[in-house]
Amino acid sequence: MRNNKKVARYAAAGISVLALLGSASPALAENLDSRSPGAHAWSTDGAYNNRSVAVQDTASDSHSVYVKYDRKNSRGLRMDNSGGYRSKKYSGSDSSHRVTAVQACTNIQFSPDECGAYDRPGDGH
Repeated sequence: MRNNKKVARYAAAGISVLALLGSASPALAENLDSRSPGAHAWSTDGAYNNRSVAVQDTASDSHSVYVKYDRKNSRGLRMDNSGGYRSKKYSGSDSSHRVTAVQACTNIQFSPDECGAYDRPGDGH
């Protein structure tokens, strides 16, 4: 009987730890993704690593696209893609300065640019 109680206690403790880890992991490890009319931006480099960003032109128009992004210790970065419809551009990979936010934007000449929402880890996007 004592062994059954010990097993039950260890099982309950293990389930509690797994539940805590499971609930914390989406905020700590999440691929980032943002879309605007004509642009798609996301974090890349493996599942939940966020070492680099990519931006794709998703509209057949005359507008280039770009991604605004933040890295650990660096804010307000921008990478442009003027390769045309369906073209993709990737940033360099940096495991010590992971990507912490992305925002896809379409460059509208002589008008305000169209940007999607920023996506940050744990924000529910």
